[in-house]
Amino acid sequence: MDRCIFLIIFSLFQQIAMTQAVWSGDVNNNGLVNKIDLLYLGYAFGEVGAARANISNEWVANELPDAWAGNFPNGVNFLYADCNGDGVVNELDANIIIEHIGLSHDDVLYVPDEILIGQAGVNPSCQFMNGPTAAPVGQLFTIDIGLGDMGIPIENMAGITFTIDAQPDILGLNNTQLTFNEDGWIEPKEDQSTQAQQIDQEKARLKVAFTRTDRIPVSGFGAFAKVSFLIEEDIVDLLMIDTVTYTIDSITVLTDELVAIPIVPDTLKLAVDKNLIVSTIDNPKLQSIAIYPNPNKGFLLIESAEINLERVELINSLGQSVFSKKLQPNRFQSLDFQNLPKGIYYVKIYSEAGIKTEIVHKF
Repeated sequence: MDRCIFLIIFSLFQQIAMTQAVWSGDVNNNGLVNKIDLLYLGYAFGEVGAARANISNEWVANELPDAWAGNFPNGVNFLYADCNGDGVVNELDANIIIEHIGLSHDDVLYVPDEILIGQAGVNPSCQFMNGPTAAPVGQLFTIDIGLGDMGIPIENMAGITFTIDAQPDILGLNNTQLTFNEDGWIEPKEDQSTQAQQIDQEKARLKVAFTRTDRIPVSGFGAFAKVSFLIEEDIVDLLMIDTVTYTIDSITVLTDELVAIPIVPDTLKLAVDKNLIVSTIDNPKLQSIAIYPNPNKGFLLIESAEINLERVELINSLGQSVFSKKLQPNRFQSLDFQNLPKGIYYVKIYSEAGIKTEIVHKF
């Protein structure tokens, strides 16, 4: 009996001893390195304390140094943010998190990070914005990523993580790129923030994390990043798909006190069009071209004050070119296609700055 009690006590001491270790990258000490650890790093960025005996970024159980002066709101000491053990939390530690994303350990009981899904109309959303009306094949197209809106803005944000998925997943994400708007409201300046991106090609999934490192939260709404996709023609032929779906989910937005804000996810479904040539929204001059009214009865006005237009073309829902007209260098021009059947048309406007495509409805 005494031997059994001894073994139980010995086992408990072993478990306690096992928790007295730091794993490089597991900043919130929950047993897993993921995007959330980068948000926690931003909270402790610039903190200093006792260095570890072994300064290293290896994925091993490192002996704890003396406790640092500060803690995260969940009670975890700042020393866990010192991923390389040199006594200061900085960009070197952020790089280790990125290197170790996905690694786990069992020194502590794993507690998954809670993702709060918001309610539409009540909580802010993370959504696709200003995308094309259809997905072209064989060329990059760009979509804005927005967070919050005028009615429900984001307050005191310190960081955000989210995932973008493509379906069907055989599409892959070989040419996918996400860039934060340099002049965007979240202010992604290198000396004030850090970020990480990871692409899972097998699951066609892009994981993104952004955190402020200056401990100054931001508030606002609207587009903050752009994501580009490329649908390869041989994949479309193989699958015989006519639509592609993109989703933004697994969203975590933390305040400056590491409190999670519920966020509404978003889904975007685009028709796949081999004949569509889409201009990306990166060119502000193309944005200045206006087409109205929409919907209409077969009569459109085209307005352009900044660039010269060359030609306009209409493509029906079958991908067939059914109308073409040379345009004059005038600010206002008319387009009469009352003789065409009712339905949806793609209007392609060729200009000196590129091609702008919009979808119009004729009723």
